[in-house]
Amino acid sequence: MQDELSIAYVAEKSAYKIYEKISEYCEVFVQIKNIRENGLKLLSDFAKLNKIDLQYDDIDIAFMPENLEDILIFIINYENSLCKTYESLIDNTSDEHLKDIFFRLWATCANEYIPTLKELLRHQMFDKSTKDLSDETLNSDNLQNMFGNYQQEFSQISSQLENILSGKADKKDIMKILNSPNFSFLSGAALGVLGASFIAKNIQEDENNKKD
Repeated sequence: MQDELSIAYVAEKSAYKIYEKISEYCEVFVQIKNIRENGLKLLSDFAKLNKIDLQYDDIDIAFMPENLEDILIFIINYENSLCKTYESLIDNTSDEHLKDIFFRLWATCANEYIPTLKELLRHQMFDKSTKDLSDETLNSDNLQNMFGNYQQEFSQISSQLENILSGKADKKDIMKILNSPNFSFLSGAALGVLGASFIAKNIQEDENNKKD
């Protein structure tokens, strides 16, 4: 379990460092970098819960393409390789909590990062002479939509989860959170594995009560 967790942490941390290095080229890179912090928190929270010491040697990303089109091609290939890594980790991990975290990271990469980056590349290749990507199709409002208002929903779910843990929420409130399309990723980022486990336990107890 420690080996799989370490592999995932190094992969996410390296990806974060790459986006940090290229963030000046495009606002989308800044958005992905910020969201990746949530993924790193998921992994570090799990490590603390299981008393695992995560090791990461700071790596300087020495080589990086110097134009946006080449950067996008590079980073899309990198994200695809990360997806393959997470698929392998999911298949080889027996711990269900850790497997769930790997799935969340894979899903965010496959369903959010890669489609957005491919769309950016399409626009870039359509008009190579356009250096400013803040036009009507890629303005800041649309960037927020591309990521499904992750940051706003992250805050909302975090607040709702606090109500659940404090006993202020009922089963209807819990189901409302579970029905959120981004719950699987955001709940873990907002509260960690314990929060998600608490909700699952709460739902299971409710089902058991109905059977009784």
